[in-house]
Amino acid sequence: MTGAGQGVGRQVALHLAASNAGGVVVNDYFLERANSVVSQIEGTGGKAIALRADVTRLEDVADLVERAGLRDIGLSRYLRPGAAIR
Repeated sequence: MTGAGQGVGRQVALHLAASNAGGVVVNDYFLERANSVVSQIEGTGGKAIALRADVTRLEDVADLVERAGLRDIGLSRYLRPGAAIR
């Protein structure tokens, strides 16, 4: 879930975790925000990891997808973009 550190992206990530969607990759430009959401998800028994990436940079997105794929947290097989690019 890109842009999941705050706002709508955060709410969608929390909803996915609560809906037993499998593990949630919480992405944000600021890792501390992503870590906060992961703590909330894990606090309710969900699985999540925080990964930092700037989704305006193709290299960061490719790296994000690769790093997420290497984690064994029961990831669903879809990507939900939520980042607002200004």
